[in-house]
Amino acid sequence: MSEPTQNLPALEQIRRIQQLPPTNWPLPDEYAIRIAQPIAKLPPEEAIKKAKEELAKLQKINDDLNAKLEKAQEAVAKLDDVPITNLGQRGLRGLILRWLLSMLNATPFSLNWVEVNSSGLQLYNPFSPTSSRTITYGQLASGEIVLGVDPPAYFDWILGVIRQFRKKASPPWGEITVYERGSGKVIATAIALWPAQKVEQMKTALSNIHRVRNPFEGHKQLPRLIDLLMYYDADAWAERIEQTAQAAQTASETPPEAQA
Repeated sequence: MSEPTQNLPALEQIRRIQQLPPTNWPLPDEYAIRIAQPIAKLPPEEAIKKAKEELAKLQKINDDLNAKLEKAQEAVAKLDDVPITNLGQRGLRGLILRWLLSMLNATPFSLNWVEVNSSGLQLYNPFSPTSSRTITYGQLASGEIVLGVDPPAYFDWILGVIRQFRKKASPPWGEITVYERGSGKVIATAIALWPAQKVEQMKTALSNIHRVRNPFEGHKQLPRLIDLLMYYDADAWAERIEQTAQAAQTASETPPEAQA
């Protein structure tokens, strides 16, 4: 099959696709500008291939999100039985453990308790006007709430030296801080071992909770081939292919001496 006519089967396939009933939703600009319009400039065979590749990419995004959702559901289901806490569990043993570490941290009254369960990040501040509060992933994502780490003062010099050689150096213990941008205040602190890692663990758990509560967030609405070929002018391409084929045939029939 010559190069001009090899696109004919693909062109016929495009014609058949364009005869299907149209989709009853407007093609979003994301698809129209980024995919459909560039496809309209491609030869039929390349256009069909490109349209199918783009559909496969969109489907993979949804498949990956579904896989993450399954893992998030499993992780969130465990939080009620085994919540992520700043240090230890509820009870006298956990309280003593937090008190001992707070003494080592030079903050003997840092007895606040924070945990992440399936409802979010729970703050329990016994000596605060607001004794309990729930923090969500949305508040972290928007910057309304910032989770940080406040190591004891005697680690400042050591961490300063280590960070000249290692970008990520974290203290073995310190306080988790919960900063509220609106009030400009640290609304809670809680003693923890390896607080930087604990903060990341809590953020991941909150992200999983958010994903479970919003299972379709980030999913792509899948178009059909007819949507991605909406700008494709099959008649114009048919005419172009015919003209190219005729020119090639004329050139092949012209004697070499006449071409010279």
